[in-house]
Amino acid sequence: MMEKRILLDSLKDSDVDPDEIEYVETHGTGTIIGDQIEVNSLTDVFTKNRKRPLLIGTVKSNLGHTEASAGICGMIKAILTFENGIIPPNIKYEVPKENCLSLVDGRIKVVTEPTPFNANYIPVNNFGNGGTLVTTVLKKNHITYKENEKIMDLPRLVLFPGTAEKCIAPVFEYIQNTKDLQEEFFALLNKLSYTEPSLKPFRGYLLLQKGQIPQSQIK
Repeated sequence: MMEKRILLDSLKDSDVDPDEIEYVETHGTGTIIGDQIEVNSLTDVFTKNRKRPLLIGTVKSNLGHTEASAGICGMIKAILTFENGIIPPNIKYEVPKENCLSLVDGRIKVVTEPTPFNANYIPVNNFGNGGTLVTTVLKKNHITYKENEKIMDLPRLVLFPGTAEKCIAPVFEYIQNTKDLQEEFFALLNKLSYTEPSLKPFRGYLLLQKGQIPQSQIK
């Protein structure tokens, strides 16, 4: 099955062994055939030598299907799981379908209550109409920072593009209202500033200076 191949390829490309995976953020739309295919793929890849159940969940049980943004919603959930050390519970899940054998026999378990999590990786599945199959393996960020560590003695110019003016202003507001933002955050914004103008025609800048009122412009 292609789903199995995508999972294996993503793990190989990430240099991750299936036994290192404790939780998978699944596509999990709740369809009879789709869920069976996905669960069977997870079973083949992750449960052969596993001594504990593979935990799975889907943010769709909490938000619904957000269609084109479903993949990023799953990634956000995975990132929050890393950040908080807790897997959020699925809601409205009670009894597994009989066609999902590994759910019935306990090799795979749906998370139905807040569950402690301290593993290093979370695969995120997203399957679209027309045969689009994507699995992304996210890795926990183990970088730690000293309290109040930041570099703000020199002026900082923040550039950020957007598809509309209203997409940029909240980001600048967040920067001004959030203390101790780290260098990685500003590095990501800097990369986004290279986006083609045809894709994000609105541009904004924010000038931050220690002891000065921030200056910004969007056009």
